[in-house]
Amino acid sequence: MNQVLIHLKESYLNQVKKLGYDYKINDNEIDVILPDVDYDLSSVIVDPDEQFCDHYGINYDYVNCIELVS
Repeated sequence: MNQVLIHLKESYLNQVKKLGYDYKINDNEIDVILPDVDYDLSSVIVDPDEQFCDHYGINYDYVNCIELVS
């Protein structure tokens, strides 16, 4: 399964800790790697990145960038 790297704003650190995700801080960003999930065509959230974040309980407003890493 593919992995996804999410670059989050540093101000979201407490929430990342509450969610229990492993993270690294690089260049004033929080980097979190999570397994990719299938895009749900029936979801009311159309944007695949927003849908991915919603699946993992991450507020999309704090996302700087999302990239596939493998």
